[in-house]
Amino acid sequence: MRILYLGIAENEHLRRWVAAAAARGHETHVASFESASVPGATLHPLRRHPNKLTRYAEAVRELRGLVAKLAPDLLHVHYLTGYGYLAPWLRFRPWAITVWGTDVYKNPSRGIADRLLSHAALRSADLVIGDSRDVVRAAERLGARPERSAVIPWGVEVERFSPLSRSSTRRADLLGELDLPESATVVLSARSLSEEFYRVEDVVRGSLRAMESCDTIVLVVAGGGSLLDPLRVAVADHPAAERVRWLGQVPRSRMVSLMSLADIYVSVPTHDATSVALLEAMSSGCAVVASDLPSNREWIVPKPTAGATGMIVPACSPDAIVEAIRTLADDPSEREGFGCAAREMILRHADFETCQERVDRVVRGVVKTAGRR
Repeated sequence: MRILYLGIAENEHLRRWVAAAAARGHETHVASFESASVPGATLHPLRRHPNKLTRYAEAVRELRGLVAKLAPDLLHVHYLTGYGYLAPWLRFRPWAITVWGTDVYKNPSRGIADRLLSHAALRSADLVIGDSRDVVRAAERLGARPERSAVIPWGVEVERFSPLSRSSTRRADLLGELDLPESATVVLSARSLSEEFYRVEDVVRGSLRAMESCDTIVLVVAGGGSLLDPLRVAVADHPAAERVRWLGQVPRSRMVSLMSLADIYVSVPTHDATSVALLEAMSSGCAVVASDLPSNREWIVPKPTAGATGMIVPACSPDAIVEAIRTLADDPSEREGFGCAAREMILRHADFETCQERVDRVVRGVVKTAGRR
């Protein structure tokens, strides 16, 4: 097939999807307001006019011309509130949209224009893909047709994101790179500091409080954004502040190492679909602490259920984060049990290649159905 993707060219997740399609023999093209090259695809930059209305009007014209030129078998849009608004105006079928989370949970409530455009896009789409049952239900409430919806996790490269023995020389090397002792119990936060809703501040403050009663706990913050420097300054006077490592945004190759190093992974946003980083932490054998969200509960099974895969805490509750981190830091066997069960769940349900095979089947089905119309 010839597939034209419409989305953020520099985003790692879109690039993974495109690479997977290319590896399956599809001819892939990417149209984007970003000019970053996409391995395995031909990039078609869209003019980024400073005026938003003009930008989108020009993009529709450009995309109509591109569609006429390429004659793709499928248009596949990533992210609803933005790129997704363009698709219904292109007069092209079949087209699919993959929703990401905030674009469904929050952005459509910004105003009447967003609500109307979101409804029009989701109602028009021949296929809506979401990575959790909850995000697909949210899309359906906005207008997506249930018979045209599919729940498919984005998946994890399970061979890359895999557990690392605490006694391995690789772990010792990674600790050394961060100037951490071998006795460290590593807590990792890998969410963006560009948006308040990720609640990274709660993770940092909760970890610092947990450090007050446990001298092995250290925190690694791997994420960038406008909230990073203010947060770092705000906690600089805490007695345990020297046990925090602020790494900023890190490349994916380093994130693999950090996930394998971490003993505890904490992710507590106020809303989210299935976080890829959460699945990567589970695949890496981390003991996960996650906020009580429907999408998280599709993966994090708390005790006393057999085969528990992690701990669930209320969102916006630093006290609960403190208690969870202390509990896991004090009980290595509990951490190991969660990590093993989590890894097993990812192997069964979220292997990247298996998930992309499912994507390939459903998009082929949409293209085949369109050909019969």
